[in-house]
Amino acid sequence: MGHEFLGVVEETGADVTGLRTGPDALDGTITPGRVFDRTFTLDRTPAAYRDMADRRVLKALVSP
Repeated sequence: MGHEFLGVVEETGADVTGLRTGPDALDGTITPGRVFDRTFTLDRTPAAYRDMADRRVLKALVSP
């Protein structure tokens, strides 16, 4: 995975309900680049994936 990878999706299917954020993302080692064009809160993660799948968002940043 590239540097843009910020976490691990633990569940797959219709709705993603679990996300484990990597330590590099939490401590600031990895900072998001210009590729992210929309930010979602953690509780809006399913909407972020839907928007990317529907091509409304290029790359969504999910923040805790």
